[in-house]
Amino acid sequence: MRLQQILPRASRELPRHPGPLSTRRLLQAGFIREPAPGYFSAMPLLQASLARLSKLLQEVLISAGGQELAWPMLLPSQPATPPGLPGESRPDFEMMGRDGSTLMVGVPDDFKILKLLAQELRSYKQLPQLFFQSRRAWRDSCQAKAGLAASREYPALQAWALADTQERLPLGQTFGEAVVQPLRVRLGLPLIMAEAEPGPADAPSGRVVLFPLLQGPAAALRCLACGYSATLEWAASRLPQYTEDARPAEREAVYGPGLIQVEPLARHLGIPVWKTTKMLLFMADQRPVAVMLRGDSYASESKLARFLWCRRLELASPEIVRELTGAEVGYAGPVGLSPTVTVLADLETRNRINFECGANRTAYHLINVNFGRDLPVPIFGDFKRAAEGHFCTRCHTGQLRAEACFPVGRMDLWTPELVAGTGCSYPDRDGLSRSPWLASLGLDLFAMTAALAEVYHDEQCLLWPPEVAPCLVHLIGLNLEEEAVAQAAQTLYQELERNGLSTLFDDRDLKAGDKFAEAELIGLPVQLTISRRTIQSGQLELKFRTRPEKELLPPEQAIIRIREQLQTPSGS
Repeated sequence: MRLQQILPRASRELPRHPGPLSTRRLLQAGFIREPAPGYFSAMPLLQASLARLSKLLQEVLISAGGQELAWPMLLPSQPATPPGLPGESRPDFEMMGRDGSTLMVGVPDDFKILKLLAQELRSYKQLPQLFFQSRRAWRDSCQAKAGLAASREYPALQAWALADTQERLPLGQTFGEAVVQPLRVRLGLPLIMAEAEPGPADAPSGRVVLFPLLQGPAAALRCLACGYSATLEWAASRLPQYTEDARPAEREAVYGPGLIQVEPLARHLGIPVWKTTKMLLFMADQRPVAVMLRGDSYASESKLARFLWCRRLELASPEIVRELTGAEVGYAGPVGLSPTVTVLADLETRNRINFECGANRTAYHLINVNFGRDLPVPIFGDFKRAAEGHFCTRCHTGQLRAEACFPVGRMDLWTPELVAGTGCSYPDRDGLSRSPWLASLGLDLFAMTAALAEVYHDEQCLLWPPEVAPCLVHLIGLNLEEEAVAQAAQTLYQELERNGLSTLFDDRDLKAGDKFAEAELIGLPVQLTISRRTIQSGQLELKFRTRPEKELLPPEQAIIRIREQLQTPSGS
């Protein structure tokens, strides 16, 4: 690659951008541009890096027997909701064709691969199978502060593994882990596999691949004692436990006008906050639902929507609250609630004795309320949002810690029962119809690039690891206006390429200071300088980007030393 032919140039100033420092560094060095808010273009240098990153991932899949597929991303819109997907399944984007037909972009790819394979599977002997594709992907959201990691359009690598048993899935039962592990080992990325809301219905928990950040909004919870990790909305947790009363007391109504927040209410009643009850009213597909929580916790709408299997979940309006309870917002309670309301309760409320709740009467609260005596036993489940400081449900001793991070991928597992709903099946050894297991993995290569920029940098500039650097060597040519120097630089450039050392040749007519400053910003693993002075001495100036010292070596020795340090094979 020649810098004379590459646009754009790096900038001396770090751009102003709401995104993280990694995005600003990539903008400064000319790797990306942002033609519109939330949309990023990969410029030639980043495109070269993405190609190497994609190749690294594909090597893992190909070594396990993976086959590459490609299919249209634009198809006629289908009104049917794929079975096994939560809520209303709609394409990411739709567009109108010239003939008036509606076309969809970004249809559910797991469902699509299963529909395709339903036409191709003829025997159990065809399993296991592993497919992958590189494609453009879209998300219908914009998070300006996440920068490149949340680009609305991004390059993605997707893979699907099918087998007759979970154990025989290509790359094993931990399919996503097997693909992600080389990124940890070869690239040094501290990626985390965290539990998340499942994609298909009734599936085991989905998993997301997260990259941890030093600072930013919390997005996951981790237990340092046992390693459990989950997204903020999906994490399970256990609240601190307290001693309950020995026996139920007489229920009574207490006047407490304006007390709709748990802390002042608890002080007014002279009880701890954990004895208070938050009861929220939701409309789940126009069906009224109430959820009870301990006063020291909050509701997880993701868990609620999943449990209710509803297409739309939203807080009930004040008008609906008054209609269902006869009281203003803040005084709703489960005692005497309309039978049209489905009452759910978080597991942490199950064994409480003498708790508080709203009285369904404005300005009044009930105390000493008990299940079974004062109200029917509700439907219990995990409906609270886990938080930092809660106890881990896996090891029961560790506490959860909130971590800032952004997602770089996602894995889902489809059981045969779920796959059966798509019509994908095969005859087994006995001729009986069976459905396969399916493991799917999607990786966001833009987000992975942002993760690399977060890990590999010094105080000001990028430091690309050799495995995914756009090129290995940054050849800086000085005094190129002299024909002898220009000819020697061209010969050296060709020799580097012949030796398997991909090279970015700065052949531009610029001052030496500008070339060195830009080379620092671009951050390739090796800088090699050729000039009138080095030609006269029969040596080249060699500098490895992660080391402060420079070396003067003859061209042949410089090439050998670079290969040794970067562990690259000789020859292209």
